Amino acid sequence: MMIDFYNDPGHSTLRHLLRRSPGAAEMLKTAELEDFNGDLPDSAFAWQSKRLYPVHTPEHAAVSYLYAKHASERMPREVFHFIKEALDVYGIEEASLAEVQIKEAAYEPGECIFPEAQAYPVRDAGEVKLAEARLHEQVSRLRPETRADAFSRLAKAASVHGVKLKPMSYKLAGMTYTDRPALVDSLKARATATKEASIRDKYAALAASVSKDRRGLLDRQAQIKLAEAIGTLDERAGLVAHYDRLLEDPIATVFNSTKLAASDDIDLGGGRMVSPSSLAVLPPSFFSDLFGADIVKEIAPAGRVEPSMLKQVVDTFPADMKQQLANALKSAGVSMAQV
Repeated sequence: MMIDFYNDPGHSTLRHLLRRSPGAAEMLKTAELEDFNGDLPDSAFAWQSKRLYPVHTPEHAAVSYLYAKHASERMPREVFHFIKEALDVYGIEEASLAEVQIKEAAYEPGECIFPEAQAYPVRDAGEVKLAEARLHEQVSRLRPETRADAFSRLAKAASVHGVKLKPMSYKLAGMTYTDRPALVDSLKARATATKEASIRDKYAALAASVSKDRRGLLDRQAQIKLAEAIGTLDERAGLVAHYDRLLEDPIATVFNSTKLAASDDIDLGGGRMVSPSSLAVLPPSFFSDLFGADIVKEIAPAGRVEPSMLKQVVDTFPADMKQQLANALKSAGVSMAQV
């Protein structure tokens, strides 16, 4: 994970770093640093292609040094070298930014949304809700991959502590269904916005593949791989700069609904998914009227529909029976996800 000044939620990581670096804290005591980097040229950053680690002032160079040295993983050697060169230009000694070891209570693995920075603890239900609120305040400033990791950790903590998150939180965590028509439209929009013919063709081919392969959109790993493929094309097409303005980033493009995906959902064909628990509230007579009295023995042996048994039976239905059930559910007003 790469964290710099512009994608540090609430600057919690920076505050943590400054507590450990009194020299840097003193240097930045009266510094005024802008909150957004949209007006800065690429040359203002040590990692120009990703617009990370600003070095256009002595204060920014010092802050970027702290992030790069203590709070970022997989740092390219040349980027860190560029930051150190900026320090030299400004006459800032690395020793003045040295970390001083202090004793402070450390969180256990899994207790924080940002474990490297020991920020946004989620040790109980209250902290989970607070972390969710703070993440949503900072969401537009998080890089897509950082955001997906953060909300994924939030969702895991919420599950542990029995907290129901906002629908958007599950979407940002990459835990929702894909709205296939919306995804196809987004890929076509990217193709239209792309000048290079070869990349435009790749977007078009991806859209065609998505239109045909519905099953791949029901598997989270396949969804993530698709998002990665879109991200690669976006970088080649120069569309990354348009995220949040004209286009959604790859994660939001693929996980583009707020319908939470569940591994036990029933596939009724045609992209329709329904939760067994939502069917279990229907009376057994609903199913016997459709498929005969014998089905009740299989799905409601004690007189009440059992979700797990219902799923086992419906999963064996041929396409025409699934279609019949889907039509009946629609008439009964039962919600089905369209993917």
